[in-house]
Amino acid sequence: IFGLIAWTIWGIFILLRPSSFPIAFLAPFISNYRAIFVLAWYGSVIPIMLTYLKRQGSLLGAVIFSFLGLISFLGGLGFSIEGKWDMAFSTYFFSVFSFFTLWWKAKGEVFEGKEFHFVFASFAWVAIAIILVFLGVRDAQENLKRATAEAMQVRLAEVVTDINFLFEKGESEAKTALKRDNIATIIQGRDEEAAIGVAKTIYGKNTNLRRVIILDSEGKVLGAYPRNSLLQGADLSSREYVWVIKSTLQPYISSVFKSILNTQIVLGGVPVFDENNLTGIIGLAFNLEELSFRYQNLTSGGEVYAFDENNRVVLSPEPEKISQLVSDEVKGLKEKEVISNKQFIRVYDTAKIPRWSIYFEREVGPLIEKLAGINVLAAAFIAINSFFGLSAGLVLAKKWKK
Repeated sequence: IFGLIAWTIWGIFILLRPSSFPIAFLAPFISNYRAIFVLAWYGSVIPIMLTYLKRQGSLLGAVIFSFLGLISFLGGLGFSIEGKWDMAFSTYFFSVFSFFTLWWKAKGEVFEGKEFHFVFASFAWVAIAIILVFLGVRDAQENLKRATAEAMQVRLAEVVTDINFLFEKGESEAKTALKRDNIATIIQGRDEEAAIGVAKTIYGKNTNLRRVIILDSEGKVLGAYPRNSLLQGADLSSREYVWVIKSTLQPYISSVFKSILNTQIVLGGVPVFDENNLTGIIGLAFNLEELSFRYQNLTSGGEVYAFDENNRVVLSPEPEKISQLVSDEVKGLKEKEVISNKQFIRVYDTAKIPRWSIYFEREVGPLIEKLAGINVLAAAFIAINSFFGLSAGLVLAKKWKK
């Protein structure tokens, strides 16, 4: 009866959570063909197991229960490392039951009346001990995740500071050039070589720039550095940053766009005035693929992403995703600052100068694997405790029988 109840409950649990099945490669099949699993489990597996439970000294039965016990124990260890506590509990407990059944059939013991109560109490103690061990392991994992999130917040703050500094430095160099090089006069005189020279000077003082361009008041390129024949004389009047600066007369950082040279960039524009009249724009282009690479592979692990006020991706470890719309899930959670679940840890911050929402994300799995040693010790404790707990129950049962 005890075996029938155990196998029936386990079958129901596997049906609800196919991923808990100890033989991992069969889990997808169970998930996709639940009806076939029900027929196979309750029509074949349970009757076969009960047949072996009734037979004394069955070698095949001993092999089956040994295999199930070992696979279940290893599965419980794996689920514990992954933080899947319900599946870990079921597989650990079933492992204990399988080895107990193996011993029970080998010894041919019969428990009656209150003797059975001692055995049942032993299994209850084993179950409680497993739960207590899991609580300890879970606390260790949560503490690690919490400490990791705090370290990620510190590192992300450094990234935000650096990004703000890059844009601030570029704008500062452009404003310095306005005073030093009399750019308004160069633009009004249509002196292309002088404009290229000014662009080169600004570019040389900021190694993070992709290109510097000098535009006239109509949005046409008067000079660009590094030089490019496609850019020289190009009409960029339709660009967002041109008409925003022309309408606000203020410095502006654009949303992400693809340049005529086919690179994903943002451009910081600084207006050029002559007696309060707009005569041109200094454009500071930042290559987003290069910036994305700059902030990956951080010492605290994980990857850095960012999206602008138009919800377009501006930083990503996958360059092909730059300029795409950010997912609603990422956008909707940015107000929470810290997200920690079984899949990932994510922290948010804001770079105010370019108006970017930046987040730092890492997977939980590789992080939790650092505690594999604790999980191995927990598994060893569960095995030892189960052995002594059930042994104590059997000793008490035999004494009661006498």
